[in-house]
Amino acid sequence: MLHPEHLLVRYQRRTIAILLTPAAALALATAATTVARPASPSASAPEAGLVWGDRVFVAKRPFSTWLKLHGSSYRSWRRHHPQAALRLKRNPRGA
Repeated sequence: MLHPEHLLVRYQRRTIAILLTPAAALALATAATTVARPASPSASAPEAGLVWGDRVFVAKRPFSTWLKLHGSSYRSWRRHHPQAALRLKRNPRGA
């Protein structure tokens, strides 16, 4: 026959195991989704510039040229995308 003290220790161990198993599973799932999650576009995008048409533009002039080559104009594009237009520099260095 087991002493009451041994029964208490056994009960405590079982309770700890029951509580720790879901906590460990949750921690493992959280770690796995954090590691497996791809980087967000904002994390890999340049600090300044505009991503448009699989290209990154940092100045108005090259983007305007690209729009003309694709049948549009900067003026028309700017009317539809005023916030995005703020990401382009007017007079970049070296351009």
